[in-house]
Amino acid sequence: MHYKDNAEFIRDSLMCEYGYVIDIDEEVLEFYVGGQKEPQKGNKYGEKITYTTADGENYYPCKLVAKFSFKYIKSALLRVIVDKMHQAKESDDVMVFDVDLQDIDNADGAKDEVVVPSPISIYKKLDWIQRTITTTLDKHLDIQNRYEEGLRDITRMKMELSIYRSEISMLQSRIEKMEK
Repeated sequence: MHYKDNAEFIRDSLMCEYGYVIDIDEEVLEFYVGGQKEPQKGNKYGEKITYTTADGENYYPCKLVAKFSFKYIKSALLRVIVDKMHQAKESDDVMVFDVDLQDIDNADGAKDEVVVPSPISIYKKLDWIQRTITTTLDKHLDIQNRYEEGLRDITRMKMELSIYRSEISMLQSRIEKMEK
């Protein structure tokens, strides 16, 4: 599989709406949300301003809102995971989702004593998450590329404007000389 690495993009919460980080050491999927106008204490991506808009609004790195243990991902229904992500976006605290095999939600909201997911369902779930993350990253990379292209266009236009101003100034001085 091919994974794109754009680790710096998560620091730009103005452009990065969501971030997904797979932490192999902790065996968790971390879920981050962008649009942060306040720093998150202890954020591993930093607590300093990463971008200031022309209006003076400050943006900080994306905020960690949830951690899903690999065990939880293997045992929970996909729609439950997505619902938990939406729930975590609205929370002020980092939500941690882990599995206690005595307390697993099934499709109708009841509790099962023990759930042993099939390897195929685990593969499908992880594959869906990987595809979702890849699609989201592709979209965000496209937005970032268009943003950077826009900045290059602005820089080019400023240079052209400077050239035009100097040409206008030269023409005005020629006209003044001709009038004398």
